[in-house]
Amino acid sequence: MTTATLLGGFSWLRWFVLMALPYWTLLAVGLALPLAHYAGRSTPEFEGLKPRLPEGQSYAPGQQREVHPFVRELVEDYLGKGE
Repeated sequence: MTTATLLGGFSWLRWFVLMALPYWTLLAVGLALPLAHYAGRSTPEFEGLKPRLPEGQSYAPGQQREVHPFVRELVEDYLGKGE
């Protein structure tokens, strides 16, 4: 707002209207770049993130899942191995 005063007495509304263009442009570019980067990509690079289940099986809400040994080790180290 100080800059607005130095430039000739802008009102708050006029200042925000003038600042909207660069702000919304940055938002649009920030959305467009990742979308353009990932558009049309297939999912093989993300296959490691999907749960590996036997054919035809899926997890139901509330169903217990096996914890990966690495995660189990991290939790045990953090919590102190059942102390």
